[in-house]
Amino acid sequence: MVKQLEKMFYPLTVFMVFIVLIGVMNNMMFLLLFIPVFLLLGFIKKYTISYRLTYKGVTTKAKIIKYESYLNFDEDLATSRRGDVKKEVLIMEFTTKNNKVIKGQPLKYDINVPELEDKDFEYPYNEKFIAFRDFNPVGQEYEIIYDKKRPTVFTFKEFLGKHLNVYLNLIFILGAIIIAAFTYIIIEYSIVGTIASLFN
Repeated sequence: MVKQLEKMFYPLTVFMVFIVLIGVMNNMMFLLLFIPVFLLLGFIKKYTISYRLTYKGVTTKAKIIKYESYLNFDEDLATSRRGDVKKEVLIMEFTTKNNKVIKGQPLKYDINVPELEDKDFEYPYNEKFIAFRDFNPVGQEYEIIYDKKRPTVFTFKEFLGKHLNVYLNLIFILGAIIIAAFTYIIIEYSIVGTIASLFN
């Protein structure tokens, strides 16, 4: 099933966008159909990646080689706004079974970064803020699972397969909604007539 989904993904994307556009040309309300279509495509992508990692992934150890976690705020801003912008960079390195060195960021990870609340941004800074500021996991190793065919796709082992059934259920639900909508569009409107109207 997963192989079929991967092969069908791009043709399916083109087909669904085409049918939605046919609907939109006849009734602008069908613009809303783009929401479930793109959600479906997103969940299909997530499901295929998670499935491959869960059942065909390779386990190994990866080392953190770069970590940046900082708060970007202006001292003049109100305390409640100081934590609004946060950028985190985590780069890991590992060697595949084929002795290929891979560097990249995992899909999901948890390295126990100290958590902060709004009050922790108040000056003078407390121990929690200092612990967050000084937190540096570079050099630490974690167990990860990577895709054998695409080793740049990897995740922490603890997150493996957690949402597979959820993704699958959402794919079925969204698929049923989209099939019903597409059936209505195809029956109600002439595809040839709609396309021909563009040239009139």
